[in-house]
Amino acid sequence: MQLSSDARFQVLQGMCVGGTTVVNNAVCFDVPGRVLERWNDEEGLDAGLDEPELRAAFARMRQRLGVRRQEPNVPLNPGAAKFTEGARKLGLDRPPAELHVVEANIDDCLGSGYCNMGCPYGKKLSMLDVTLPNAQAEFGADAVRVFSECEAEKLVRTNGRVTGVACKLSDGRTLEIAANTTVLSGGAMACVGSVVGTRRNAHVKPGKKLWDVKLDYKPDRGDLDRLVHGLELIGRSFLAAGALKVMPTTFKYLPITDEGGLEEIGRTVRDNTDIQLHSSHPQGGNPMSRSAEKGVVDSRFRPHGIDGLHVCDASVFPSSITVNPQLTVMALASYAADRIE
Repeated sequence: MQLSSDARFQVLQGMCVGGTTVVNNAVCFDVPGRVLERWNDEEGLDAGLDEPELRAAFARMRQRLGVRRQEPNVPLNPGAAKFTEGARKLGLDRPPAELHVVEANIDDCLGSGYCNMGCPYGKKLSMLDVTLPNAQAEFGADAVRVFSECEAEKLVRTNGRVTGVACKLSDGRTLEIAANTTVLSGGAMACVGSVVGTRRNAHVKPGKKLWDVKLDYKPDRGDLDRLVHGLELIGRSFLAAGALKVMPTTFKYLPITDEGGLEEIGRTVRDNTDIQLHSSHPQGGNPMSRSAEKGVVDSRFRPHGIDGLHVCDASVFPSSITVNPQLTVMALASYAADRIE
């Protein structure tokens, strides 16, 4: 967990073998069409992605990861059923909206409730449980080596070209990995500032090491209004399903027993000191664009003006994708593989 400089905003990411896939909910969405269209707008972000090839990458990853709809026999949190009941009573399931259990790379879920701590039964098909073991089985453990408790501290450069990574193990030993090509995939918070992304990101400032960044974030009125609207909608759904009381995550105790009381949320939330705020899906900071004036990495995932390095993680998203990003990160990695030299 990383806190903003004022300690009022939390960012959660997995720092373990397998990354966030070990401690997330495994929810999988394709990147929405409207988002991809915005990314590729030549007059706008100009990411330069080949849409048919990217869609094919999504299909490959869905098959490889075993992505499937988690119904009808998967044990779900009882609260989900009440939310669904209320949403249907409010007509929130009418087209073009959709309302159903999510797709996820989970196989035969036992409903232990420990997704966010790591499934104790290995039912979540994470990078730790599936992808890394499969890669070692296919290519050999010597070709796919995994170093746990190993922190990448800085990129090594020779004559302006990235030639490897300097690392530090948990016992204090140092390790330098030499490479003809280096791929940086540390996530949005770690990778921003390690390349040149911070000049285009107003909220994250670089530190001396890859993970040493400073996060400054204060939601504006528009951010807070959207948050309040979402809380009101969730509250309406639960009340419609028969809830006796709903309570938003405001610091002020705010029990709400009827729909009229939901208006009190907007009156209570004036700024970020009034409500708990956090994100589990940081994105952007090293945006992709064919133009060096608009982005940090090009359409082949190479930072503009830096040789020997590729960046492939959520930091290259030109904008937020508005849904859980796990599958998009993986599909971009599959897409990038044929373009990394």
